[in-house]
Amino acid sequence: MSAIFGAVDYTKDMRVKLTSAAEEQKSPRHMAVAARAASVVAIDAPSSPTRTWKPSRQISFDGRQMGYEGRMIIHPSQIEVCNRFTRPIPTT
Repeated sequence: MSAIFGAVDYTKDMRVKLTSAAEEQKSPRHMAVAARAASVVAIDAPSSPTRTWKPSRQISFDGRQMGYEGRMIIHPSQIEVCNRFTRPIPTT
């Protein structure tokens, strides 16, 4: 089972602007914590056409550091960045 954070849905519901920096999403993206507590895989939001097609490395890295184990994509150009930052982090 998995849960997907919907950035576009969130910003529309909250009546805030979706930005390329994703600052408006930092707090709600912590839903990954709730997903982990429920033994559910957290999937991060895709970059939408209102942002750059290629997700920023920083946003992808931040999502991984928040506990997201994957990221949705909506365009083939997003594969490389997403694969790079959503691989499992080795535990030592």
